[in-house]
Amino acid sequence: MKKILNVFLISHFSFILAIGQLNPEYWINSGRDKIINKEDLSAIEYFNTILRFVPDLDEAYYLRGISKFDLKDYRGAISDFTSAIKINSIYSEYYLFRGNAKEKLLDFKSAREDYNMAIEIRPINKEAYICRGLNSILFKKYDEAISDFNFAIEIDRFYSYAYLYRAVAKEGSTKYEEAMVDFSKAIQLSPLNSEAYVRRGRNRCDMKDFKGAIVDYTHAIQIDSVSSFAYFNRAIAKYEIQDFAGAMKDYNKVIYLDPENSLTYYNRAELKAKNGDFKGAIEDYNKVLQINPKNVYTYFNRALMWQKLEKNHKAIDDYTSAINLNPIFAVAYFNRSIARHSIKDELGAEKDYSKAVEINAELNKSNKSNTIDSTGLAKLIEFTADFEEGNIKAAPNIETGIFRFSNYEVSLGFTDTVKLSKIEYSKVSELNNELAPGNKFTLSSQDDTIPQIKAGHLLDSLEKISASPKNIYKLFARAILKNKLENYSGALDDYNLIIGMKPDNSLAYFNRANTRYVMESIVNTLNDYNNNIIYIGNNAPAAQPVKPKKITTPNYDNEVNDYNKSIALDPGFYYAYFNLANLKIETRDFLGAILNFSKAIDINPKFGEAYYNRGLAYLYVKQTDEGCIDLSKAGELNIQRAYEAIKKYCNQ
Repeated sequence: MKKILNVFLISHFSFILAIGQLNPEYWINSGRDKIINKEDLSAIEYFNTILRFVPDLDEAYYLRGISKFDLKDYRGAISDFTSAIKINSIYSEYYLFRGNAKEKLLDFKSAREDYNMAIEIRPINKEAYICRGLNSILFKKYDEAISDFNFAIEIDRFYSYAYLYRAVAKEGSTKYEEAMVDFSKAIQLSPLNSEAYVRRGRNRCDMKDFKGAIVDYTHAIQIDSVSSFAYFNRAIAKYEIQDFAGAMKDYNKVIYLDPENSLTYYNRAELKAKNGDFKGAIEDYNKVLQINPKNVYTYFNRALMWQKLEKNHKAIDDYTSAINLNPIFAVAYFNRSIARHSIKDELGAEKDYSKAVEINAELNKSNKSNTIDSTGLAKLIEFTADFEEGNIKAAPNIETGIFRFSNYEVSLGFTDTVKLSKIEYSKVSELNNELAPGNKFTLSSQDDTIPQIKAGHLLDSLEKISASPKNIYKLFARAILKNKLENYSGALDDYNLIIGMKPDNSLAYFNRANTRYVMESIVNTLNDYNNNIIYIGNNAPAAQPVKPKKITTPNYDNEVNDYNKSIALDPGFYYAYFNLANLKIETRDFLGAILNFSKAIDINPKFGEAYYNRGLAYLYVKQTDEGCIDLSKAGELNIQRAYEAIKKYCNQ
């Protein structure tokens, strides 16, 4: 898809509104500066601040939407642009940027409606004509696109992007000579725009002028030495003139610059295959499938390599994968029939051959094609596909490198060594009333509180305290310290003492659940370890038949009961709901987890970690929209890791 054109940060906020010490114009300008400096996370914090005090300030929503867009949080950006439009619907740019975000989510029809509104509101908005024209190119409506680019040129005859994209539209309609004139005009107006040289190079390739294309790509690289797309296209042109060594060198450069570029691995594999390096080709096809596991042509081509190496069983597996992804892939059936014939599976070979003939007959009857080469595949990929947005990964879930926030617990720290939790909770504060100076109870989801050495010294001073109601706070501290020093049984004993003397202590149940969870996890880990021990040596027991490993779901009934008791005693304690939701994830009860995260959020709508974890749970059950909306909200609430999850799972 297109690059977003130069971000024009409008400023129609021309007055100063003082609310106490708050100056909205200062916060708006500061946030805008952060956007310009590519500090989008900081910018969002500025806009959050102003919106807390001036919730109907459309410009703050608009600018926050731009920050989210830059962070590739397109759903969050759309939400903010929509809020800006609801407050003030007269600004063309609000619709324009919302259209850009919708296109990133492949909602092209709705994006076009926004571009139409942007033009209707401001007929001299040249960027809106450019965006609508590019939208037309996607649907091969080249005449409509050219018309929009013409309007943009009428508005600004020195606007290089209008000539550049009009050339693209002309190239799409095979008017290559006319396109050359516009490409050259774009370069004349903007001689340091490497994209224009790459585009003109592609047009030269369409005209079979591969040497001229190489000159253009080289010029683009001189302007931008890290332009992976320029190297990629130059490799294709070099391939066409039989400069295979040069093509390989350029593909290697692309992979060096962008190790996750699946299309380059695909093309390099084809080049290796042509040079007889079948094993090397397989390695590259493996990488493609690691990045994009549903690429049907990669399975097909890898199968060809297996056949070259006479590994027909593996070839059959890959042809089968290709057919599963595309049940009318006639050539895959035909090739699988050959592979099956090679392993003497004559019945399977005959069946596959008949299926290939049947599919071909149907395709010929409907004048459809079911084959594609690498050039065709490249043309299916949008201009910046592997070179800007990255590649799709395996189906989103919580277990592929994105980790949820762990449980909260009442911890103990020293005020001189630990930054106390920014989250305050009144019942935790009550524990501090009689605690020794320099020590603080705090609520934390990380083990960043009291160091172990100090924990040992402090525990020594608490070991001999009596179990009486007046020492409840000391017993609580002692239990925390024992837990810290991995004396989990001792910690449980102290929590039991507290609950026995004060059965309405919600925090004791809360922390006891956490300790029980840790103990249960250790037991499960040890069981898994013991079940997988392999003995060697003279005294090793006799080998036993390997049994299929039975996957069991941990039983956390005691922990669940404790969290529920904590909630019953203190229904507003949203951290208990949060921890309970995490337990539900452990037991694969994702819908139950979502329900409990939702309860935590209902109590505290600013609980960013809960939005984040709930978002991951939604993704696991394949409710992508809900999950990505939650991740966007988490990012808005300063959960920075949310944007990594959004990039990985929300823009496929």
